[in-house]
Amino acid sequence: MAEGRSGSVTIEVRSYDRGLVKKASGFSCGHPDLDDWLRMHAGQQERRNNTRTFLAVIPRGDHVVGYYATTTYRIEPDDESVEFGAGHRTYPIPAVLMARLAVDRHWSGCGIGRQLLVDALTRVAEASRSVGFELVVVDAIDDRAVTFYARYGFTRFEGHPRKLFLPTKHLLTTLEAQRTCPRTARCTCVVSTTCVQSSDNVQDECRTGRRSWLPRTSE
Repeated sequence: MAEGRSGSVTIEVRSYDRGLVKKASGFSCGHPDLDDWLRMHAGQQERRNNTRTFLAVIPRGDHVVGYYATTTYRIEPDDESVEFGAGHRTYPIPAVLMARLAVDRHWSGCGIGRQLLVDALTRVAEASRSVGFELVVVDAIDDRAVTFYARYGFTRFEGHPRKLFLPTKHLLTTLEAQRTCPRTARCTCVVSTTCVQSSDNVQDECRTGRRSWLPRTSE
């Protein structure tokens, strides 16, 4: 199989499945630590309820081509909290951490990373209606990953060039705008965290093309 592909591939995102992971012995994203974590640690962390891992699967053949993992997180007061503009807090800031996101390098360029991130953020947004947290945080593994997350509205922490965040309130506003936007059947809305004021504003900018609306089949 040649490294990298072109065009879009539709995946199914499934909960962690030991059998599928065992079949994915050849999974390689270019970062051995991410490959090893999926094969050696994801199952144990799942059983301990420390993380939740979701698999990107090509339905025909049940081939695992990517995954992501989420867990709880908190930002200590007077640490990163100052850096994202929260000011000095006397209590930790609750968050969800996108602990890992990886795509098999043989399937790069097919939009799988985007589909995984959208799935993750949709699940996180749903969870936020039952459990409160202020931020979604990611630790990007390299500069390319930083660029990827920045395209989807994440902002870097000052002093931590590979740690980024997305406020939960902006995520919810984005998804609400997507739900009511007339173009939602064709697009996934991704807006900057610095300009979201209301769902109406997001919809207006969608209609006039001033914001970034990314086709479902892109990337």
